[in-house]
Amino acid sequence: MQLINSVSAPLHSLNPYEPSIKTLSQSSDAADDCLQACHAQLQTEAPGLIPLFRLMSPLITRVNWRGVPACIDPSQVTAWMRWHQLRAGIRPAFWRLLCKSDTHWLESFLDFYNLTDQHVESVAIDLVTMAQAFGTEKLVPAWLLRSVLQIGGNPNTPCTFYVRRLDDLFPVCRRLGHLWNLGNVADQAVLKGRSIEIFQWASDHAKQYMPATIRKASLAWFIRKVDDLAERTKLQLEGAKPWKTPYKLQEPFQTHRLPDTSIQAVILSTPLAIWEEGKTMRHCARMYIGLCQIGYELMVSLRSPDQKTPLATVSYVLASDKLHLKRIAGFANQLVDPAVYEVAKEVEAALQVQHLALPKTRNSKTTTRKNTHAHTHNCIDTSKEKV
Repeated sequence: MQLINSVSAPLHSLNPYEPSIKTLSQSSDAADDCLQACHAQLQTEAPGLIPLFRLMSPLITRVNWRGVPACIDPSQVTAWMRWHQLRAGIRPAFWRLLCKSDTHWLESFLDFYNLTDQHVESVAIDLVTMAQAFGTEKLVPAWLLRSVLQIGGNPNTPCTFYVRRLDDLFPVCRRLGHLWNLGNVADQAVLKGRSIEIFQWASDHAKQYMPATIRKASLAWFIRKVDDLAERTKLQLEGAKPWKTPYKLQEPFQTHRLPDTSIQAVILSTPLAIWEEGKTMRHCARMYIGLCQIGYELMVSLRSPDQKTPLATVSYVLASDKLHLKRIAGFANQLVDPAVYEVAKEVEAALQVQHLALPKTRNSKTTTRKNTHAHTHNCIDTSKEKV
């Protein structure tokens, strides 16, 4: 490993947390040697940080402004990681918590992120910041972190930069993290079953309350707010009229992955049907009622043959000559089984045949523009898309 004698001196070199950084000649072998040495050091010093280091390692191999990759002294790899975390806003107390715990949990959330549009080291900072929002007393349970991430995206439709889109929910995260840490087994069971609903309520209504109210709120208070909203919403939607749709899906669909099982596709053509689908599946289907009402999207529930058990919820965009699958979500926004996704594509093909057979309107372009505007104005906050 050949090192240049000079030590790089970035503008932030006066930061007390920054370890010494040396620049390497432009050699992938040298960078690999550096990564292996850092890995060996962590294996001895803090093996629980190795998964986090894997995500942050591109910062070492990526070239700097001189056009050469940088390398850290392997003996300072923990200090280097700590400096980058603190620089990104991670508190020292949470960093100590990471050092005591195993960071393998980070890898289970990578499917929430579009790694094409966001560097993996940035994803690591984003995930650690989201976990820190629940407090520094204990590491947040994976299911609770997953509940809040679902407000901004899911593995079926991965997104980027959750922190900047969900930071308004941090007071609720902090309170729920504290309630979980109190250790009441009964309350923990209730929170685990209702956490998704609580965050769905909070994404729309938590801003109406003072921060002090959220800080002192009990779990019963959150549940009462969720149930009151559900009751009011159901009463409002029960009287809503269904909208007309020219599409029909009557025959069950089968897939070669499950040759002995048929899946029924049910078109959801009333606000109440979409709301109940979202409530049963624990996702935000209700956010797209407006899109379905104006004919911009068609929502379909893929169900078991008895039509009682939803397997996935699928939305298809109709505002163009080519109908296409827009989003798909399983229970609690989990990744959909490949066999179910295959059926969703078969439904897409069946709907496309019907879509092309529909008469073209003279002002179709104008209608598309109006639908697109309604899609943005009435239904979706583009700064925080609810999935």
